[in-house]
Amino acid sequence: MELLGLIETRRGEGTFLKTYRTFRTVELLSAFILHEHKTRDEIISCRTIIEKEAVKLAFKVMKKDVIEELQTTIDKSQQDEEQRYYSFFIIIFEKADNFLLQKIWMLLDDFSRSIKETYYMKQFYIRLLNAFSHNEYEDIELIFEQAK
Repeated sequence: MELLGLIETRRGEGTFLKTYRTFRTVELLSAFILHEHKTRDEIISCRTIIEKEAVKLAFKVMKKDVIEELQTTIDKSQQDEEQRYYSFFIIIFEKADNFLLQKIWMLLDDFSRSIKETYYMKQFYIRLLNAFSHNEYEDIELIFEQAK
């Protein structure tokens, strides 16, 4: 993780999370990882798993104002699919309150964008908002499964 630039170890002080910088990590690993077809699929699969778990973590603290913020994010007509996707999940990861998970997601997102663009349809976000609004935690798995 230190080689990827995710953490920094300081002798006598401990291990610390570093500010994520996409350019170093993606360039460093893409030559080794992205040329295998199976690995490409696994990167997208891992990204999806992390997104689903972040949604579950955020679910616990989801309030009406956050749901409204997410709704505004998905309703912005001037956003393309990539912007909608990224804006939506940044809010989710902030509410999930797991900085390392967010950094790993950002890394996987960078890799997956260099492979192919894979984003969710607008209906996916609407279904998640409905699950949040109606306190239907068990629907999260199904929503992600059906989005494949």
